[in-house]
Amino acid sequence: MDLNPREIVFLQYLSEETQYRPLSYYAQKMKVTVRTLRTDLKNLEQYLKSLNIKLERKSGLGIYLGGSAGEKAALTQILQADGRRSPYMTPGSTLFFPEPQSGSEGHPQVLLLTADPTS
Repeated sequence: MDLNPREIVFLQYLSEETQYRPLSYYAQKMKVTVRTLRTDLKNLEQYLKSLNIKLERKSGLGIYLGGSAGEKAALTQILQADGRRSPYMTPGSTLFFPEPQSGSEGHPQVLLLTADPTS
């Protein structure tokens, strides 16, 4: 199952949270609509289910990525290491999710570094 770059960023945000957050929280961070994230959640839930990780939902509170800190760290490593997760990635690529700079506006940054296969 392939994830698009926005879904990868969404999963990264989910894996960093320590509490339930409403979709509007993530929509604001990612500069997208709640409806867009609801659509993404369908694909993300299938992906997470394949990894035996549960996305928990609580009415009035929001969503939370279940699992231990170790499982969340493993998910981040999978997303960073597996070039099949996004059509924009190739084997040997690494995703980095830099901390936002103070005062920066716009979409979250994902830096894609591709290893040069000729070196």
